[in-house]
Amino acid sequence: MNRMGLDEPEIVRLAGALSLSDEHDIDVAIIAKEQSYQEILQELIGLRIHRNNMIPSISRLPNEILAQIFIRLVHASRLSTYEQLKWLGITHVCSRWRSVAQSLPELWTVIPTGQHQECTQHFINLSKGLPLSVFSSREDVEEFLEPKFFIPLSHVADRIQHVKL
Repeated sequence: MNRMGLDEPEIVRLAGALSLSDEHDIDVAIIAKEQSYQEILQELIGLRIHRNNMIPSISRLPNEILAQIFIRLVHASRLSTYEQLKWLGITHVCSRWRSVAQSLPELWTVIPTGQHQECTQHFINLSKGLPLSVFSSREDVEEFLEPKFFIPLSHVADRIQHVKL
């Protein structure tokens, strides 16, 4: 199947139905279909954004209020060893929430061990120069911690204020 959900027999059927005889005609038809596919995708994205913005009350909260809620949520989640990263779910609710969360460097200053290098680097980038804390939420940190985890941290060692392993 291709990315438009068509398998090879369906493509051959469509090509035959369109009386496409040479490669150029087929290429033109493919480009036209891909363009209409992209237009439909953009329309769907617009409709989903519009629908999400219609959700009552929470979507009407100003970004500043959302930011305060996010900050409190993160601070509350840091009190529990097992809940430390659950707050990241707010970044998956919608693009607006992700944007608000990513604009708050204080949310990204506590870096848990055991993450992929890219995730650690993402936290560092979003923390925008604020002091950092590194912690482990696992009892078996010695077995779980990989040396690669420290590579991005080595570039910001002067910002690390607390380490709890």
